[in-house]
Amino acid sequence: MLKMVGLGLTTFIGSNIVTCMNQSTNPATVGLFLYIQIVYDMSIDYVVFDTVLNGLQCLGVAICLAFSISSAIYKHF
Repeated sequence: MLKMVGLGLTTFIGSNIVTCMNQSTNPATVGLFLYIQIVYDMSIDYVVFDTVLNGLQCLGVAICLAFSISSAIYKHF
């Protein structure tokens, strides 16, 4: 129960930080950096909840990360 409350509080704080970042800088840049949250979520699921992703889920994560990184590179140049 304490883990759930702690994760809820950190999620609340993180959401407020993202809102402030979107207001102060380019939201497209913030959105690209938020894909790091996928790796964070996978790590927390494994450490706290003992959840292991199957191959199809890992493939989905890899596709999302690959397209977001390629989109950032394309927009930069």
